[in-house]
Amino acid sequence: MNNSNSLNDVTYNKIKDDIMNMTLEPGMDVSVQKLSERYGVSRTPVREAVVRLQQSGLVEIYPQRKP
Repeated sequence: MNNSNSLNDVTYNKIKDDIMNMTLEPGMDVSVQKLSERYGVSRTPVREAVVRLQQSGLVEIYPQRKP
């Protein structure tokens, strides 16, 4: 396993744990940028984690809204 995959896995597991422990609450609006800042990683592993979480049915992805 290379570093990129392990960082993706670690990020996925941290976000999933926060969802399961209700730290990230149902219906809460979050952005890739905010999650990136929260977990101290770049946006790429967060994007990968969010896609995996969507495939698992744990998150819903909505297009970014313009103000």
